[in-house]
Amino acid sequence: MDAHILGLQNGTTYYFSALAENELGYDLQEIAATPRAVPTVLTLTASNFTSSSVTLVGQVNPNSLNVDVDFVWGTDGLLFPNIAPAEPATLNGSDLTTVRSVLDNLPPGQTIYYQARASAGSFPVNGDRSAVSTLGAPEIITIKADEIKASSANISAEVNAHSRTTAVFVEYGTARALALQLGLANVANILATTLQEKKDTDAKLTELAETEVNEPTDGRRGR
Repeated sequence: MDAHILGLQNGTTYYFSALAENELGYDLQEIAATPRAVPTVLTLTASNFTSSSVTLVGQVNPNSLNVDVDFVWGTDGLLFPNIAPAEPATLNGSDLTTVRSVLDNLPPGQTIYYQARASAGSFPVNGDRSAVSTLGAPEIITIKADEIKASSANISAEVNAHSRTTAVFVEYGTARALALQLGLANVANILATTLQEKKDTDAKLTELAETEVNEPTDGRRGR
């Protein structure tokens, strides 16, 4: 059995009882509870991000409580060990207010996971988790090739653009061509030498097979 009771007053202690009864008797249990209002906390999209700083943004409705406001943040998306004071840092009343906090001295391309937080005494309430990255060079997270056939292949990549408009291309070619494109002339020369050695070895093996190993179809044997 569940009973949803409305219209209770914040901070007032109420006594509730549950009664179960049948023809053989009854049982009565009582409990006391004090409803408490909690602040409403929203984590919003960050703004003003540069290569070394971001501005965290949230909204808080104290719901007639006196609350302290800050942001908790981390870099792995699991733990939030860092605390950033919000502006304004304290709120009361019942209006939804936007709060902000600037994080600086961050490395380029750093992803920050954060939550807005409001605390009424020892009762903190966190908003949803959000994430933002400082500006930085794009980063290829994964690249894979599938649906590989005799003359085609499908290439896919996951790219972190670090909050910048980023052009993504797929380039292809032989290992030697790629080395030349990257300016690695010494590597390209080694690959060219290896390829030529492979061709020479293949030619010698073919000659050996035709003259010394395989028996001609007319019945004559090679030297």
